[in-house]
Amino acid sequence: MRASVLCRAVRRGRAVRRAGELLKQIEAGQGARDGKRGEGNHTPLRIDAAEAAGMSKHQAVQAVRVASVPREDFDAQVESQIGGEPSRA
Repeated sequence: MRASVLCRAVRRGRAVRRAGELLKQIEAGQGARDGKRGEGNHTPLRIDAAEAAGMSKHQAVQAVRVASVPREDFDAQVESQIGGEPSRA
């Protein structure tokens, strides 16, 4: 039972990181609150993409934060939770 719970936690952590990596590729939206973007055709902001994916603002911010952790540190942290050696993927 414990192994399956840990596997799900690892998969979830990696999914959150991947979501953050994808969100980081989208413009953050500086100036969006003060009306500088104006009306018309413009590329979606990071929060728009997150909402379209069903994420809350909090989930999107957390995902970007997780994605900002260096890959080696992230992998080491995840692997330490399951008691194994970090894999080099």
